[in-house]
Amino acid sequence: MTPKAKASLKGVVKQAGQQLVTEPLEILKTAKTQVIDKERGGAKKETPPGVDAGQQVSTPPDEQKLKAQSQRLLKALEAEIEDIRRQKQAKEAQELKEEEAQLQADERKELIKPLAEVSGKQPRKIIRGMKGKLAKLKKKAERLPPSG
Repeated sequence: MTPKAKASLKGVVKQAGQQLVTEPLEILKTAKTQVIDKERGGAKKETPPGVDAGQQVSTPPDEQKLKAQSQRLLKALEAEIEDIRRQKQAKEAQELKEEEAQLQADERKELIKPLAEVSGKQPRKIIRGMKGKLAKLKKKAERLPPSG
């Protein structure tokens, strides 16, 4: 179906819907005469008010076809909307799972990260430095004259 045909069909459906909204009791007005004519067996055909005899009046089968087609289009659009909604929810769920997996991976990396090693032995450099300082202090103490 071409875009132009779709647009014209949408226009017809929209116009029919607006007409039903604005004139809901118009059908009932003509229904009474139709029922009475069938009971009498009359074959009298009336044209709806406001329509010239020369204009083409849409027949009930045409209206039914249009109505059926508009309902199919409506159902297709609703199904498409629902499909888009499901895809969006699936995408959000996937993103959420990916975020959770990333957080868990980060936590595992931090747990695996080695801690600074603590050894019971002091490095020899520190001990040597202390010995040297103690030796210097002893020498100073020996050089000082006794006070007194």
